[in-house]
Amino acid sequence: MKTNLMLAILVTAVTTLCYAFLLYQADKTDRVIVFERVASAYADGQLLASPIPFYTYGLGSRNNLSGIDQLGESFFALMFMYQGKERPFLESLLSGYYQTVDTNLPSTEMAKRCVAASPEQRADTSVWKVVYKPRQWHGLKAVVLPLLQYLEWSQITWLITISTFFLFALILAQIMFLDPKVGLAYIGFTVPAFYCSSVLFFGGITYSVSLLAVACWGAAWLALRMLPWPVSRRIELMFITFGGTWLCFFFQQGGEKIYAFSFVAFVEVFLSQDRTLSSKNLQRVFQSWFYFLFGFLGSIFFKHLLILAVSGSLAPLHELITNILYRVGGTNDAGSKVDIFNIVYAQFHWYGIAAYGISAIFDIVNTSVIVGTVLAAAVSVWLFILKLLRQPEQFRELGTAFVGFLLVLAPVPLRYMVLRNHSDIHLFFVSRYVFVFAGTVYFFLIWLALRAKDFLPHRHPAAV
Repeated sequence: MKTNLMLAILVTAVTTLCYAFLLYQADKTDRVIVFERVASAYADGQLLASPIPFYTYGLGSRNNLSGIDQLGESFFALMFMYQGKERPFLESLLSGYYQTVDTNLPSTEMAKRCVAASPEQRADTSVWKVVYKPRQWHGLKAVVLPLLQYLEWSQITWLITISTFFLFALILAQIMFLDPKVGLAYIGFTVPAFYCSSVLFFGGITYSVSLLAVACWGAAWLALRMLPWPVSRRIELMFITFGGTWLCFFFQQGGEKIYAFSFVAFVEVFLSQDRTLSSKNLQRVFQSWFYFLFGFLGSIFFKHLLILAVSGSLAPLHELITNILYRVGGTNDAGSKVDIFNIVYAQFHWYGIAAYGISAIFDIVNTSVIVGTVLAAAVSVWLFILKLLRQPEQFRELGTAFVGFLLVLAPVPLRYMVLRNHSDIHLFFVSRYVFVFAGTVYFFLIWLALRAKDFLPHRHPAAV
């Protein structure tokens, strides 16, 4: 245990330093190039061209950025306007939050004015009515900025979106190799993930970057399990710790940490290395969750140690603690109490808006709540029957799978309940996480259908 923790600390410290250097290098990209690329994208209609780019313009069109990327586009343009130059390394680490004085000024309008303005106008912050630098989207910066010197914005968009899609396909292929039945059932997850997520369906870049990160990590983890020789648990735990730091690097993006946390539980239960299900699987879930969180939270800690060392001030640490307390608070800005259960329900209710009126997405998500409830009730009853019929093997395997199913689901509602205030304020933006909930429900439904005969009572039950 001590050796594992020491190695986890080493992994966390080294990777955080690497990420800090990567961000610093990304921030050194010439801002003139950035604005030229974004301005040309607005000029020829590449940005905000269509709500559904695949359907309207076709796969080969350059008009492929959708309205879902308005926020990302605005941040991308604005964060360079107000980036400090006195201490570039510190500025590359600070996350920061933006605040507009004129709340009626849409962020997309600000971005359009920004890319069309002269360098002198961009330097005048009073023109833009922004009193503090906007949030820096670290993953977007580190991935897009170096590429933007050589590619057009639309090319980067397709590169990241298509890469994300094929990495999800690679994960599915790896699962098919490890366990064909689980792989077939996993299709029930990938289809809702594609159609329920405003990330993949709309072809946007802002959130695809973070999903690309988690998909790369997931594919690499499953590759470890596909090796022809056994991999020690210690190496696997260090890789899971690395996953926490890797996604902490992208932690200001979207729902990637929710997907990753659920993915850990899915792998440890349904891709069991000994092909059997028992309490050992559940123990591995909690052990892996611990090291993933150790890497995730540890990276935040080490990053702020760097910030404190460079800035010589405790102000960034105070800002971090204040924001954490604000997000986990149970009272919103209007002074109303945020109920921990109603905030979960609200995500599904508001997904109708996030779906941009596409009823199929709304139906898939909301139906999953009903299907999940029915599944939970039916499996619970069947477990009781197996217990009465003295079927210990079937009871153990189905029981472990059922608990595993609940653990894969758990990160979604737990995230809403823990960060109640944040979830209440940003219903529209965080509701994309429910695709993990919907996908998990449909996965378990298909998995049960494929394994149904394995859980039928035997004529001659084993002696208890």
